[in-house]
Amino acid sequence: MLRFRIISGVVLGGALFAAALRLPLSGLSVAFAVVAALGAAETARLFKSAGIKHEPGIALIAAVLLIFSSWAEQWWGAGLIGGQAESLVLVGFVILLALVVLFRRDSKPLESVPATLCIVLYVPFLLNFLAKVVTDWPEGDGRYLALYMIFIVKMMDIGAYFTGRAIGRHKVFPRISPGKTWEGCIGGVVFATTLGAAVWWVFHGDFGVLNLRFVDALALGVLLSIAGILGDLVESMLKRAAGVKDSGEWIRGMGGVLDVIDSLLLASPVLYVYVHLLRI
Repeated sequence: MLRFRIISGVVLGGALFAAALRLPLSGLSVAFAVVAALGAAETARLFKSAGIKHEPGIALIAAVLLIFSSWAEQWWGAGLIGGQAESLVLVGFVILLALVVLFRRDSKPLESVPATLCIVLYVPFLLNFLAKVVTDWPEGDGRYLALYMIFIVKMMDIGAYFTGRAIGRHKVFPRISPGKTWEGCIGGVVFATTLGAAVWWVFHGDFGVLNLRFVDALALGVLLSIAGILGDLVESMLKRAAGVKDSGEWIRGMGGVLDVIDSLLLASPVLYVYVHLLRI
């Protein structure tokens, strides 16, 4: 299993790096939309496994439109839609969901409405912050910042895994994730922060549209690592509630798309807020 996990990770990492460097913004938006749709579909699968009624079709439409809303604002300019494309998509999604529930005479609206909202807010809404990190720059794009975040979070995953295997003793949340230990989490944060600082040194803090200070590299290393750990725990909680081991079977040794991006979901808004504060 570890061998397949490493091979899949190397292949995915190489493909991600090549796509991030070569694709135009429109192509990156398509890639984000595909990942958001797959993640939403896998979240819907978890609800189905748990026997919770939901509306997956509407959730998938909202997932794709949320990602394209970020690209549309960058392409056409905020003036065309007042910089509120994301809000308009969410309002339209809620209205459409309400109409479907009403006209289908849904017998369990207290299940289907919040479950469908959760599907959209969990993956597409959170992942859209990463899309906004890439697109929300008048003078260029933030793809290097996005890659920096992904690098830190994934190094945290690797550091936590091997540290936990080596010296992990004290469980964090045994009922949710029996294999995750405090020693592994601390090791992952230290490992990711150290490598993040090394990347900062190599590029002298220049990430294209924004120059980061060394203190920013350290802060992001810690904050993004912690957010990544929490994101992984949230997905573990959902899978345990649904009674499944993996969110899907797309990637050999790694499970589904959601199993790969879970640690990125909470880290994305953290990065977006941090760099936004630096720009003020």
